[in-house]
Amino acid sequence: RRDMPALGVTLYDLRFPSPYASKHPENNTVHAEYYRPEGKGPFPAAVVLDITGGNQMLSRHISNHLARHGVAGLFVQMAYYGKRRPPGSNLRLLMSDLPHTKRAVTQTVLDVRMAAAWLASRPEVDAKRIGVTGTSLGSFISALSSEMEPRLGRCCVL
Repeated sequence: RRDMPALGVTLYDLRFPSPYASKHPENNTVHAEYYRPEGKGPFPAAVVLDITGGNQMLSRHISNHLARHGVAGLFVQMAYYGKRRPPGSNLRLLMSDLPHTKRAVTQTVLDVRMAAAWLASRPEVDAKRIGVTGTSLGSFISALSSEMEPRLGRCCVL
């Protein structure tokens, strides 16, 4: 997507199909941003998850900061956030509709597991040093994901 040579970071857009299909087609494509540090690696890496408010600025800042300091950051949009929310919809990951929330949480944890697998497949990433971090809602999903995914050997909840 773009090089940021002054920061030593290259930013890429990443999309992949969610392993869990919801009834909303927009939500079934996972959108992510990969912040790759300059150099050959191997780099440690982290999946980065956003806050409940979900304007994505905090997670972009964290991912960029990690990459500037030699850690590949993969900001993953959670279910029903950003481009994953159907247009004109008020759907969110957490809602008073508990069956919806359970499905959305399950989907997001599976999406994070796929993101960890993608990171582990990258030649510039040290597959033995992959973690997950999130703030607010992202911390809840981070904790669940790290419990369920063996590749996520480190978890930082904020």
